[in-house]
Amino acid sequence: VLGVPTGVKMHSAVFAVHPRAAGEVAALFAAGAAGTRPAEVMDLDEDAVRDGRVSARLYGHLMVPDVPVRVQQRKMGSSITSPSSVAGIAAELADRAGPSGLLVLGPGGTMRAVAAALGADVPVMGVNVLRDRRPVALDVASGPLEKLAGSAPAWLAVTPIGGQGFLLGRGNQQISPGVVRAVGRGRLAVVATEAKLAGLGGRPLLVDTGDEDLDDELRGHVPVLTGRGRVAMYPVH
Repeated sequence: VLGVPTGVKMHSAVFAVHPRAAGEVAALFAAGAAGTRPAEVMDLDEDAVRDGRVSARLYGHLMVPDVPVRVQQRKMGSSITSPSSVAGIAAELADRAGPSGLLVLGPGGTMRAVAAALGADVPVMGVNVLRDRRPVALDVASGPLEKLAGSAPAWLAVTPIGGQGFLLGRGNQQISPGVVRAVGRGRLAVVATEAKLAGLGGRPLLVDTGDEDLDDELRGHVPVLTGRGRVAMYPVH
């Protein structure tokens, strides 16, 4: 089995990292150049989400082509984060946005913890917008989000999916290419605790926005904010 990523609910390790990679993997497998391995079939634990936590549930395994670079890893649930690291990340983001700018926070447990450190209670699975540490829009869809991002100076903060490393294109489709361009590449803040980066095992961060030109712009090495005044350079593929 090989999944072609085209929408949402892509938490399992059976999907290619992007549609083109799916074709490349299929060609390798058809040519006899790739073996198989068992991969986890995962989905979000909806009960945990209702409790404000991001947790993945294992449903079983399927055999997939063994091409690690082109087939994604399974999603890992939220891990215990260092309060001091989260507070430092929150303070850095607040400083960048300033009292009048917008701070757009992507979904996930890390970003919800960042919002809480700023004094804001936000939905764990939504894209949320703050100004001066207070929510101005919660769980925003891509259309309204693009208009908001273009209405005032804004910073966009995203965190990679635990275990997979996806920054854009998985679990945050509200952050469309139009939203990224409205904010500006220079105002995209990648944030992660050092523990989350370590959990990637040296694998790169990934982007699959559906816009190949934007994906190319985002690839390379990016600074990842890991705490107050702490930045790690990390590759994006």
